[in-house]
Amino acid sequence: MPKKEIDPIEAVRILALWNVSRPAGKENPEYLYREMARWYSETFNYKLHEVDDIDIETIATHYYEHFYGEMTPEQRDEEVKKLLLTEEEQQKAQEADDKFLADVMREAAEQASKLRTTASALKEAVQGLQTPEKAALDELKTAVQKPEIEMKFISEEEMEEAMEWDLFGKPTKG
Repeated sequence: MPKKEIDPIEAVRILALWNVSRPAGKENPEYLYREMARWYSETFNYKLHEVDDIDIETIATHYYEHFYGEMTPEQRDEEVKKLLLTEEEQQKAQEADDKFLADVMREAAEQASKLRTTASALKEAVQGLQTPEKAALDELKTAVQKPEIEMKFISEEEMEEAMEWDLFGKPTKG
């Protein structure tokens, strides 16, 4: 397949989308720093280009202290456990997470398939169902679509006579 020429802006868009789509823990370090810099800029009212003059340790310290400070003690304990895992333990944990995610995705797909089958069966059953209300509505629709109108022209004298009629019809002579 031939390679597509892309302009620099489109390349940046693709890279940005890839960066924000990465799962937690697998972010590009440069992206993670930019995210910290944006947070620091907003939080401490610095212009973004001014944040580049601040050492990364200061930015990272404030960033992590802020987010860890908002966690519950249980969440912080979990974070400590994750940070202290060896590489081998991290790999096993990641494999377990991947397996769990695959199982959940497979189960969700099976449930979705069952729901589609059930929904299809219900739709067919409802379409075949003829309630009295639906029958009356169909009859009304048919009647409205085909109005029976008869037009009859009358003479001027007959029109004059009709103007003398009251609520009960033609006046009686007498």
